[in-house]
Amino acid sequence: MTAVARPPVALTLFRMTQAEARLAVCLAAGKTLRAAANQLGITYGTARTRLIQLFRKTNTRSQGRLIRLLLTCCTAQSLPIIC
Repeated sequence: MTAVARPPVALTLFRMTQAEARLAVCLAAGKTLRAAANQLGITYGTARTRLIQLFRKTNTRSQGRLIRLLLTCCTAQSLPIIC
């Protein structure tokens, strides 16, 4: 398990919904999209839709770049949580 940014920081910086932020936290903790969907109790299709919205809101085009962005800009500004 990895410590990552709390959703409120991501909500503010990137105007994410709480659902998108929860998914982002799980992905940044190293979970696959499918594992994150299972943990959050959503379908894989819903997780993909939220991921696409995260790409749009963060101006990224890949899951790796999204995670890198979240870890570099959010971790230093917030208390860690475990996903």
